[in-house]
Amino acid sequence: MWKTTLRSLRSLLNPQKPTGGIKSNAYLTFDYQSEDGFKITGINVSTNKLEIGHRTEAGWVVDVQGVHNKSLKANTNYNVFVAVNGTVVTLVVDGRVSMTHTFDPRLDDDGTMIGFNQGMVGLGANNAKAAIDNIIVQRLAPEITFTESTDFSAYPGNLLIDPNTTGWISGEGVYTGDGTSGSTVSLMRFGVAPAAVVNLLGSFSTTSEGGFVFDYYAPDDFKFVILSTDTNELHIGHRTSSGWTIDASYQTDPVGGDLQDLEVTLKSTSVSIKLNNQLVLGYAFNSLITDGAQGLLAVSGETVFNAVKFQTDDLSYSVDPVPEPDPGGDGPTLIPIVPIHETPSSTTLNAYFFTTISSPELIEFSDPNLDDPDDELVYLY
Repeated sequence: MWKTTLRSLRSLLNPQKPTGGIKSNAYLTFDYQSEDGFKITGINVSTNKLEIGHRTEAGWVVDVQGVHNKSLKANTNYNVFVAVNGTVVTLVVDGRVSMTHTFDPRLDDDGTMIGFNQGMVGLGANNAKAAIDNIIVQRLAPEITFTESTDFSAYPGNLLIDPNTTGWISGEGVYTGDGTSGSTVSLMRFGVAPAAVVNLLGSFSTTSEGGFVFDYYAPDDFKFVILSTDTNELHIGHRTSSGWTIDASYQTDPVGGDLQDLEVTLKSTSVSIKLNNQLVLGYAFNSLITDGAQGLLAVSGETVFNAVKFQTDDLSYSVDPVPEPDPGGDGPTLIPIVPIHETPSSTTLNAYFFTTISSPELIEFSDPNLDDPDDELVYLY
């Protein structure tokens, strides 16, 4: 089990009828640090909007709004689900309407960036009366069902589809990607179900730009996380036929060619990044990012990996064993990415089926109805 930056909240929210000058809204609150320091996600009938925001000393701040497929009404139950991956927050209402926002990281007293999985969670209403039912709070510490890793001290093993792919070479305890003549990718062997969490970890150095690819479909169709020693920045972005696009960046300390530890957590549409065990960056794409392949990337210069690890909580891996490479051959026996549920002759890169996340930490509450229209009412659990 890895130290998670994931959390989810699920409940039935019911904004009450606005009477006597009050409003009609209901929010799930999280990352609660004080009465004027927390995040909100929920329903505002008064504005007919779904909202994600935060509370400051100045008041309630709405960062992003969305529209339900029907007009929002008071005294109506809405099924609300909130997923938190590092600093990326996704709100889903009635299983149909979804919106996402990436907050700036919160800093502790030492200046260390912290995700939003550590503060308290609860119910909030802004000058309104609300009811809540069937609350489920999950700290999604994924139960790892499969891990594959290598330190390249011997043959790279079962992690990569073709360790000898063009531009890559294994030797002397490292795995080197040469991007001096153009970017090069070495893909991992393993696919996951769409609902699964993927964790990619790597210790590496680069003379220019390198890191991980994910949601890979083609040489000009993938997403990436790269460290640039040219600009001392960490980038999240995507590659298309039109070129390279940077979607989010973090300014790092000068890294030169020093060894760096990079951890990439993929969940649904969001990616959360730790650099040297510190949460530094997150981003939400507009589509699922775990249904493509993952791999190693050298964009320019040389990128040298000392160790790489792939982890997932996909339940199918607890059933289907992963074949080992043929130790007597010239290289690994190329097999379909697992889990595979097609004909034995299939060499499809990605084959998936739906599963659900197993959560070992589950807290459930019922019927904490709000009776008084307090100006700012927050129930914490």
